[in-house]
Amino acid sequence: MKINDKVKVRLTEYGESILWYHRMRTTTDFNYETREIELRMWELMQIFGRNCYMGNDQLFVHNEIIISDLSPVKKKKPVCGQTMGPMF
Repeated sequence: MKINDKVKVRLTEYGESILWYHRMRTTTDFNYETREIELRMWELMQIFGRNCYMGNDQLFVHNEIIISDLSPVKKKKPVCGQTMGPMF
């Protein structure tokens, strides 16, 4: 697993409140009916990482993180006339 892999979690009420606190509902793929959200692993840790510790309430149903995509992140092709290297 890599940090850019897509993951999917089903949020508990507490997890949903953390997501609401970070105001991520509008910018991520959040399904209101199933309470599932799909995002990159680094985004998941950015939002929920500080609340993942022993003794805290569960953020995810059954504490499961599902890896939904193991394909590598595709690099963007340069626009005509641009280079990928440093500009001199």
